Amino acid sequence: MAEIWSDFERDYPIGHGRSEAVKAGVSAALPIAAFLGVHVLGQALGLDAIYPKLPFGLPAWSNALALAVTLPMWGYAHFLVSGRGPSGRIAGRWIVVFAGLLLVLPFALASFDAFFGGIFSLVVLLSGIIAAGRAGAISGRAGLLLLPGLLWTGVGALAGFGAVAGGWSPPFALMNRQN
Repeated sequence: MAEIWSDFERDYPIGHGRSEAVKAGVSAALPIAAFLGVHVLGQALGLDAIYPKLPFGLPAWSNALALAVTLPMWGYAHFLVSGRGPSGRIAGRWIVVFAGLLLVLPFALASFDAFFGGIFSLVVLLSGIIAAGRAGAISGRAGLLLLPGLLWTGVGALAGFGAVAGGWSPPFALMNRQN
């Protein structure tokens, strides 16, 4: 009986005995599963998800295509950096923060007005820049894998701020009429 329980007492890392290809595949699939889980939960709670209109007349399904391409890339980037010591684990956490903020972005855009939606998009963009910088310092390939999603997020943040800046005047503007 002691031989059976001796294996459970050892401190194995996650995925001990698995091939690197399986671990990489699971890392790439987890962000898509998280995306589906967050959206199913959001729909079950009655939350609306708003995806911003895309520039240049791109069709609405291109948002889904961008997510289907970039989320596995971020998962693989996390796989590349997370096993490389303490700085790699920190870079991996930043990738998770970036992906997590992106997963809640459609729900945040539905609940915020244009100004706060633009600020939230900017926070997502800044977390992506930090994640790409930290991941790029550990693995150049991981930094490059984050760039397409960072570009996609950056265009959305800049378009949101452009819309806000074009139609918003501050409430503290000078008045030209006299009382």
